[in-house]
Order: sequence, then C-alpha cells, then structure tokens
Amino acid sequence: MVLGIVVIYILSYIAEHLGFERTSFLLNLGTQTLAFGTILIFSPELRMFLKKLGGFSGPKRPSNATLKVLEDSLFELAKKKHGALIIMDENGDISTASENLTFLDAKISSSLIGTIFHPNTPLHDGAILIQKGRIHYAGCKLPLSARRRDNFGTLGTRHMVAIETAENFDTIVFVVSEETGAIRIATKNGLYFVASRQDFRQFFLDHYDTTQRKLK
Repeated sequence: MVLGIVVIYILSYIAEHLGFERTSFLLNLGTQTLAFGTILIFSPELRMFLKKLGGFSGPKRPSNATLKVLEDSLFELAKKKHGALIIMDENGDISTASENLTFLDAKISSSLIGTIFHPNTPLHDGAILIQKGRIHYAGCKLPLSARRRDNFGTLGTRHMVAIETAENFDTIVFVVSEETGAIRIATKNGLYFVASRQDFRQFFLDHYDTTQRKLK
C-alpha cells in the first residue's frame, strides 16, 4: 500500500509538471484516500510501532488479584477439558482487530470465566479480553494468518491464535486445550507449557522484573 501511494504521488507530480491539471488532481485525491485508508486499516500496528518508538518495553504483569483468579480459572477449565483463550488487552489494541465482540465490562471471576468457556454457551469458542482487571469483551474472533509453523504442527487453531496474537500485539495470552486440558502461556518470546500451579506462579517470577512489573 505504501508503494502504491508513492507511485501515485510520483505520477501526480509528473502530470502536474506536464500541465495535466485534471489528471494531477485525481491522482492527488487518490494519494490522500490511500493514505487515510492505510491509517484506518493498520491503526493497531501503527499504535504498536509508536509505542516502541516511545520506549514501550512490553506488557505489564497482571495484578496479583487478577493472576489468582486466572490461576484458579485455568486449572478448573483444564480439569474439565474446557478449551479457553484469555488475552490481556490493557491498551485496547486487540479489541480493534477482533470480530464478533460481546461487550461485558464485568468484574473478573473464576465462575464467570468458567461459564463463558462452558461448551454449551454461545461464547465459548471465542476469546475473552481482559482490560484493567475486568473482562471487557467475550466471544472475540481474532485474525489468523496462513503462516506455516513446523514447530507447532500438532497444535490447533486456538493455540495458533494465541501465538500470533502474543507476537503481533506483544501481550500475554493464556490458552487451555480442549483435547488434553493442557495449559500454555503465549508471549512474543514463545509458548510455555504450564504443568502445575507452581509452574504458573514461577512463570511470572522468571519472566518479569517484579520491581517494574514488565516482561523481561
């Protein structure tokens, strides 16, 4: 798209100097429309780029209260083999890239998370987005590219969405497999298997600077 904008701008410049005023006007209009469209389409990516320029150093560690609820929820879901996808979306970047959003803005609790991901509920196939310690949206459908990943060939769509979302938005994603009940945590640095509650707690001790609450 950027290449297209550059080409049209050059053509507009040439047309103007050749005296083709109407053609130059139309090409200028096309350049402005494409530039505006690029900003609208890629606004989440542009926000992430600007955050990196401004020294944004990664996702913040969830509060202890939120982590306790997540720990209880994940292991309860794993025991029942109820698939789940829970995404930290503190800045609202991921919600702008999601589809089929159901607005909740509800206090986070293990009972609510368990209800959302129960197989008989209409929202269980989507992700929930957590913002500022609250379940902001549920039933979210995230985009998934066709990129081939040989190292994760045995994992399903839910895990692929978790990996790509963590990479693209530099956030933390919790996923539970409905086939095995396995719990994993995805970050931009990889996918981590969580075998026990101690593993869950140790992950945040190992990967976070507890004084700054930022991912190492």
